[in-house]
Amino acid sequence: MNSISIAPSLLSADVLALGNEACRAKEAGADMLHVDVMDGHFVPNLAYNPAVVKALHGMGSLPMDVHLMMKRPDKFIDMFIQAGAARLSFHVEVLKGNRWLDDITVEKGLAISPGTPAGALFSYLDKIDFVILMGVEPGFGGQSILPGTTEKISQIRAKNQAIDIAVDGGVTLQNAPDLIRAGATTLISGAYLWGAEDMRTAIEELRCAR
Repeated sequence: MNSISIAPSLLSADVLALGNEACRAKEAGADMLHVDVMDGHFVPNLAYNPAVVKALHGMGSLPMDVHLMMKRPDKFIDMFIQAGAARLSFHVEVLKGNRWLDDITVEKGLAISPGTPAGALFSYLDKIDFVILMGVEPGFGGQSILPGTTEKISQIRAKNQAIDIAVDGGVTLQNAPDLIRAGATTLISGAYLWGAEDMRTAIEELRCAR
């Protein structure tokens, strides 16, 4: 059975205390910190930049899983790698050939929005280390997971038994067992984890959900 990684999403953390929040996630036993970067074009919101990643990296935070929700991620790939990203992904919906993927020198991934069929990823699965399957419309935290998410996970897992499948958006203890049984290996959770009375307990419960 694959081990499950847990990644608190910085989007739902206290923006006035990001350093403390990153420390809290590390002390609670999270595996990585998920950082959404939004350009206001690909998604209707703005969030985070290389300076935030550099600052958190400099203070010895968890490995940072940087998710570029941008129309032109290629303009920022080098910036985020230099800032300290351990994993970097952007959306298959904006991909133009393989060149952008080739530019990523850390763990590389592709994300997919709810309205895009899983098949859009299939031809890239042998070129990347992980996928991020959006369980909600990208742009805002605190949404409920959309129907059909587990089916997409199963479709991707059937094509590749080894790739890390991350689910981002609406992940809670209630739906985690279904996501894991379908083949998810990383759970990205924002509001559920940051709002938990005890983040360590919430992380362990998600990790052990079956």
